[in-house]
Amino acid sequence: MLLIAALVWLVNGLHARPDDRNYARNLVTASLPHTARVNIDESVVLWPTRTDIDVDGNGPISCTVPWVSNGLVFFRDLRIPPIVPMPRFTASHLCLSDSAFEFYFGKDMDPDTVRRQVRPMGIVRRDDIPSTRVGGSRARITPRSLEDEDPQPITNLAGLGFRLAPMNVDDGSDLEDGFEPEPQTLDPDIRLAKILRQFWIDLVVKSPNPRSAIEPSYLKLTREERLGADQDLFMRTDLPELFSCFYHRRAQKEDWKRAFDHLFPPKGHTLAGKNIQNYPSCRYYTEWKELVALQHNETVLAMRFELKKVFNKLKWIPEPSQDKIWTSKVPRSNRYRAFPAGLERAAPILLIKFNPEWGRAGEGWPLGELPFYLSQYRAQSSENRRSHP
Repeated sequence: MLLIAALVWLVNGLHARPDDRNYARNLVTASLPHTARVNIDESVVLWPTRTDIDVDGNGPISCTVPWVSNGLVFFRDLRIPPIVPMPRFTASHLCLSDSAFEFYFGKDMDPDTVRRQVRPMGIVRRDDIPSTRVGGSRARITPRSLEDEDPQPITNLAGLGFRLAPMNVDDGSDLEDGFEPEPQTLDPDIRLAKILRQFWIDLVVKSPNPRSAIEPSYLKLTREERLGADQDLFMRTDLPELFSCFYHRRAQKEDWKRAFDHLFPPKGHTLAGKNIQNYPSCRYYTEWKELVALQHNETVLAMRFELKKVFNKLKWIPEPSQDKIWTSKVPRSNRYRAFPAGLERAAPILLIKFNPEWGRAGEGWPLGELPFYLSQYRAQSSENRRSHP
């Protein structure tokens, strides 16, 4: 994009005086080679430029300025052997300011939008949806796993001959001096283990809270416990020890499959909607979408097959939908049961794959086994409104 803007500026300079307004100066500073300010003269700069450097802090900030060597406009210095193995352009850390970017490409375009268009992941961001649709607020990205070492793989796709397609990364000498790109992990088992490790953390970090800021979280875990979450948490059946209140229902095979498809969508899936929650701000989800976007469909099918085997062993999960991972409300179906019994307000909705055995002292029936009927809740709510005008 910087090159496109610079070429437009250069072409316009063929039939008119080169633009030297603030936006143009920012563009030229970012796109042209630089030389030491003390070495310049009027024949190599595009506009009057100071040659002194004010040590008191009141003068020019940069020690270098963009220049046109021998009266010719170049966009980068060229590095040639024997300094480098092959001819390459010199890297530059300079870029267009946000205001200059908007000036040259319009208000509807921004660097993040361009980046998503050049490298699509199948996630349509809230800002990309027309303003005629009403949406909610943004959410923070989930924290990365605190563990530095690679997790132990629990799949064996590499043993079956699968290997990930590498990302297209230019590691030539036009990168910053001393910059060492992070080596790519082409082992599918390592990548899946990393995504799964992040998945457990993201699920609990995104668990909902009551609307009132003075009420404690539904999930009783501390922040440290949430950041250390793993698969074992979702193998527990003592849910009243984890949540202060919740609704739940026994998941059927199709419910579990639908949940997996929401959480680990197939290749070609697009996440779009004005009210999307949780997914775009979950680190595991964006890493998964980036991964499957680059792989052959056969590899993606194999990865999802292995992930599903792990997923099917879980005892409980939040009930996800196409627009959110967690749902916190009063269910509109009599298939759900409440904990504690008689719960009449919004609470997280869970899918479980076990028969609840938790009970309440002094009663012979298992707590949570009493069916929750929406009609009873509505009747009670109506009666409460009449008795408290």
